[in-house]
Amino acid sequence: MFHPFRGKRVTVMGLGRFGGGVGAVRYLAECGARVTVTDLADEASLAESLTAIADVKLEALHLGGHSESDIRDADLVVASPAVPPGHPLLAATKAPVTTEIGLLWSRCRGRVIGVTGSVGKSTTAAMIHAILVASGRRAWLGGNIGGSLLADLDHIADDDWVVLELSSFQLEYLRPWRPRAAIAVVTNLRPNHLDRHGTLHAYRDAKQSLLRWQTSQDVAVLNRDDPDVSQWPTDARVAWFGTQDHDTDAFASFGAYLAGSTLLLVDDRGAGHASRLTLRQAAGPRGINAAAAAAAALAAAVEPNAIASALNDFRGLPHRLEELGEWSGRLWINDSKATTPEATIAALSSFDRPIRLIAGGADKGIDLAPMIDAIRSRGVSAYLSGQTARAIADALSNATASVSVHATFDESVYAAWTDSRPGDVILLSPGCASWGQFRDYRERGDRFREIAMRATSGDGAAG
Repeated sequence: MFHPFRGKRVTVMGLGRFGGGVGAVRYLAECGARVTVTDLADEASLAESLTAIADVKLEALHLGGHSESDIRDADLVVASPAVPPGHPLLAATKAPVTTEIGLLWSRCRGRVIGVTGSVGKSTTAAMIHAILVASGRRAWLGGNIGGSLLADLDHIADDDWVVLELSSFQLEYLRPWRPRAAIAVVTNLRPNHLDRHGTLHAYRDAKQSLLRWQTSQDVAVLNRDDPDVSQWPTDARVAWFGTQDHDTDAFASFGAYLAGSTLLLVDDRGAGHASRLTLRQAAGPRGINAAAAAAAALAAAVEPNAIASALNDFRGLPHRLEELGEWSGRLWINDSKATTPEATIAALSSFDRPIRLIAGGADKGIDLAPMIDAIRSRGVSAYLSGQTARAIADALSNATASVSVHATFDESVYAAWTDSRPGDVILLSPGCASWGQFRDYRERGDRFREIAMRATSGDGAAG
């Protein structure tokens, strides 16, 4: 069978460690392409990914740097989203440039539900997928969460749902291809990744790509509580989600609205056709993520009872307010995915117990003042490490609770444990990226889990 990639020179620029590069390499090779892989990282850093493609016949493998000829002479470049589109080598090539998600979306027969936002997109995407599966729909989960779906392309049918978590980096690359989502979900917008995008305007523009090519046949699921997202233009029908803190007229609209543990679902016929559901876990970010997922599920014509059942059965994701356990009266919470101040603020609001907060990390160029204010106003004890630690500590110099700066992440966690008392929450919610200390938030969260297990082995009592 003829395939358009057969015999073509394709360079995968950035193999990476999270599956997208591996998925692209395997897919392209199976299509008969002559695949070259290039990555800045060395062999040791990419050991797991290299093992995953060990049986693939490559044209060339170049590690420790990118070769100009690999990019210049390619018929197609598949770039990692971590590589900025303005990279000099990409700017100089005449070949089309896409990503693993671009390969998938342009060839996917299923109906795409795209999920983006600054905070909560992974959990929301996973919730949507769980609802669809529980309701008997065929659904797939990919993008920035889970592995590559390229190997499953032949199995995805026209009426399947494909849920994709999409970062601003991925959306930047999709713009030239004008992708159209049947349902587009935007959880919120907060300043983030300004070290990459430069301005909030550019970051917003990348996120808005998800809505840009929708039509009146599609649905945009937007956060009514978000002063930015709620004003975004769209040609799609809008399904709102939010809280019931507004005037009652707001709830005549198609969507899902949270009031305490009650979720009000209003179908597209209006407020006269609403269902009230009870969520077993609605505190903190989980509740608003559930509302977003419910609104998307309504747009996919899922029955309200099926939505409620799936949301109440949903167990959550690793590194996102993940409860590791409670030992000697101390509750350990891994929220390593909280890489923005807003995510940490949300985590702090999720507990009514004293909090020992482990925070700090790489500086992404965003304003940490709101997080600092939340730490101060809640009387939270803060244990800081990383590039931003000193600045956060200086801003908290007049705080009533204890604030300490530590040379390493491990020291900050052990200090929080040593100072803790029964009834405390030991919360990792850094509000900053992990770069410079760890490869990524996953490694940071795994390290926190290791320390928790070690610290609490045996009796585990501290203080």
